[in-house]
Amino acid sequence: MSKRKTIINYALLIFLFLIIGIYAFSRTRNLFAGAHIIVRDVVDGQTFTKELLTIAGTAENTKAFSIDDRPVSLDTKGNFSESLLLSPGRNIISLKAVDRFGHSEEKNYQVYLAKP
Repeated sequence: MSKRKTIINYALLIFLFLIIGIYAFSRTRNLFAGAHIIVRDVVDGQTFTKELLTIAGTAENTKAFSIDDRPVSLDTKGNFSESLLLSPGRNIISLKAVDRFGHSEEKNYQVYLAKP
């Protein structure tokens, strides 16, 4: 009977550690993923007819975020929205996010402003 109790105790202990490990992984997996930028409503190569462009999206797992080397503030959920003035012809928009470990993600968009 005591051998059976010992096996049950070990099984419960292993199960407990497995649950703790799964929980810890689910809470920290974003740390290992690094910075990530999601942009809405702007596509590389897109042509616009208005000079004022609002670029919006989300920067996840980010310590610092910039658009064209200008710091941009994020809300508590990592959302950003910034208005940019486009020049006639080709414009390059550079977005950069850096996580707390110094890893970065950079996205560049070429957009065009049609001449009136």
